[in-house]
Amino acid sequence: MDAAVIGLIGAIGAAALGAVGGWGAARIAVKGATYQADKQASSTCELWLQQVRRDVYHAFLHPARVLADEMGEFALRGCTDSSVTDEERREARERFMNGIQHLERKSLDMAVEGASDVTAVAQSVVADMKALSRVLTSTMARGGNGFPEATRLYQRLDALTEKAGHIQGDPSLP
Repeated sequence: MDAAVIGLIGAIGAAALGAVGGWGAARIAVKGATYQADKQASSTCELWLQQVRRDVYHAFLHPARVLADEMGEFALRGCTDSSVTDEERREARERFMNGIQHLERKSLDMAVEGASDVTAVAQSVVADMKALSRVLTSTMARGGNGFPEATRLYQRLDALTEKAGHIQGDPSLP
């Protein structure tokens, strides 16, 4: 056989082998790029979800703490000051109910965006606030004491803050 024919066959074989190798390398590169893009998208989505949850938790926790503090002050005043008037109780009931309605709306946001166990604790906080509001604005008129309910409410708020912070990986979550 002629050297030119052998060279031509070798060149064709090398070209075919190179084409197959190039195709394989391109396929590996595409898979690697796809994997990297999926990983980055997943990471970005996780960070976004974490920030959304943090915002939703904060939007609930901050006003809940403010309302709990106001209820606690009212409970303390009602236990130490017998001059709380019916008008003051009526105004307090209205403030408390408005605050509770706000928190109920925020707990619905939490049900959509947050983790289910955090949402359950948030809903129990709202229920405790309703009970405390009833105690503070009605039974105090008959000499009742709202302190046990106020203490339970603070314990629930602390548990909610801790649970939300644990889920977010942030123990300092407000």
